[in-house]
Amino acid sequence: MGGMLSQPVTDKRSNEGKGLGLSYGLSSMQGWRTEMEDAHDVKIGLKYGLEDWSYFAVFDGHAGKRAAAFAAWNLLEFILRDTQFKLDTENLPEYVCIEPDLNKLNDVIREETGDSTKTLPECEQQSNRVKVTEGPESSNQNISSSDQTASAGESNRSQSSTTTQDNKTSQSSSPPRSHSTSSPETDPTKQDNQSKDGVNQSDKLVPNLSKFAKLPVMEQLDLVESAIKSGFLRIDQSMRDSSRDMSGCTAVCALISPTHLFIANCGDSRAVLYGGESQVKFATEDHKPLNPKERRRIINAGGSATQRINGTLAVSRALGDFEFKKDALRGPCEQLVSPEPEVTVIERHPDDQFLVLACDGIWDVMDNELLCWFIAYKLKVEPSLKNVCNSVLDLCLHKGSRDNMSIIIVVFENGPKFSEIERQRDLKNDEHIAEVVRTFGEKQDDFNEFFFNLKEYRFCDIRKRLEDMGGYLPPGGNLEAKFDMIHDIFEKEFEEKLDSKTDDDQ
Repeated sequence: MGGMLSQPVTDKRSNEGKGLGLSYGLSSMQGWRTEMEDAHDVKIGLKYGLEDWSYFAVFDGHAGKRAAAFAAWNLLEFILRDTQFKLDTENLPEYVCIEPDLNKLNDVIREETGDSTKTLPECEQQSNRVKVTEGPESSNQNISSSDQTASAGESNRSQSSTTTQDNKTSQSSSPPRSHSTSSPETDPTKQDNQSKDGVNQSDKLVPNLSKFAKLPVMEQLDLVESAIKSGFLRIDQSMRDSSRDMSGCTAVCALISPTHLFIANCGDSRAVLYGGESQVKFATEDHKPLNPKERRRIINAGGSATQRINGTLAVSRALGDFEFKKDALRGPCEQLVSPEPEVTVIERHPDDQFLVLACDGIWDVMDNELLCWFIAYKLKVEPSLKNVCNSVLDLCLHKGSRDNMSIIIVVFENGPKFSEIERQRDLKNDEHIAEVVRTFGEKQDDFNEFFFNLKEYRFCDIRKRLEDMGGYLPPGGNLEAKFDMIHDIFEKEFEEKLDSKTDDDQ
């Protein structure tokens, strides 16, 4: 979906941060698309007594950017305010959804790390508000108990074979950090719930999480799973109630507690966990129309399931996309397109290295293993996590991605560490690659043809020559990872060729 440009937009929105033993980097790029429809959200330290939890999410929009923007601004609140999650919500003020002004919105980035909140100025100026009551009862009545029961059966749970006594859930005694933005104009709790003494009521009325903390671990996990699924269904209904917009978005998000990862995916955005013996430990499964379970639901709802639903939509689960959710006799999880996420609970382990959340613009050209190998390599030679993310976007662009691209990399305490020794080794390796490219690269007028010949016809020669020199091609990236450097070599060689030809003519 979406039109294409004659040249890609390669400007990037990127950032990085750390907290709670996690480091993260993020980056997004419009690429070849006429609009940037992706969005993402980052929170280090949540409110409602969950100061030692974090949240990361990527939303890939299609047919417009409203669905992705709305989800980025509101999904976490729908999850945290679910009665299943918090158990005690009766004292909380009513939540007011934030609707960013899309006419002034070029990109959607919500980040909150500790006391600092970063939002785009365009979003802070104007917003519409949609009130949402607490709990699943606020959703459309079509969200039936049978839907909720069916949802519970679809979750996955991955338990580590080893646990440590230190991995118990801890509750911080420090006051919760606000989830709201720094702008009073778009902060519904500050505007609607300010007390006479100037203290935000939502900060004072923290739910009693002692009940939650005292529950058996397995029951806690079930409650969080249910809250995530309910949050997705309720925000989807809120999107429908608050606008006639027909855009949609896929979503992948991760709630990270001190002991567990709660990963939810809806559509073809993907999460990948890397660790252990340098391997992919877990990856979400894309929701595509040809997936047997998805195809069965689509056909039962009266649709056709090929590569696209009814020849139009390439994903079978998404938020929004209400053109595909019109059957009043079916619940939300039984429509042509379902808003139900698939939730996986994974016990954290000391050998976890990093978690990747990315839209399909990344996965269209990189498989799970190759991307993780490339990230692990870059983390050792590049000190900036946002620059690592930028390198991934550039690599995918050079590999042929034609879509918007967004990625979040969350590095755990035992993830790959930057090493100056490794960086110097990599810089030396660049010299080897440049020398080999000059040796095997045949001078041509067109760089694309020059590069194509290198990677298609000279690749084995280049790799062998590098090995003889003690060099290497970047793991997972190969020659595309050095695209810009090779382009510089080509321009220099081509200029010399032109100068030489001019001298001969004279």
